[in-house]
Amino acid sequence: MIEEEILKIIESKRSELAIDPDMEFTSAERAIVQYKDDRNTPGPTEDRLAWTIRYSCEWGFIEIHIDGLTGKILRIRRSV
Repeated sequence: MIEEEILKIIESKRSELAIDPDMEFTSAERAIVQYKDDRNTPGPTEDRLAWTIRYSCEWGFIEIHIDGLTGKILRIRRSV
């Protein structure tokens, strides 16, 4: 998937992902990320080619990892 497709997915799910209206898109990059269905249980992880998308505002940010092939949201990290 290309960056524009990934951003459309995120924008269509913006309220579902609880992205504050004050947050604006700041960056997108592709990277290999470690993924595991349940991060709270022990066991192996797998490497996935994903987009790392970041939205931010003056009081925090949200970082979203999205599988680059399927568009599945792999992880959400917030700082507020």
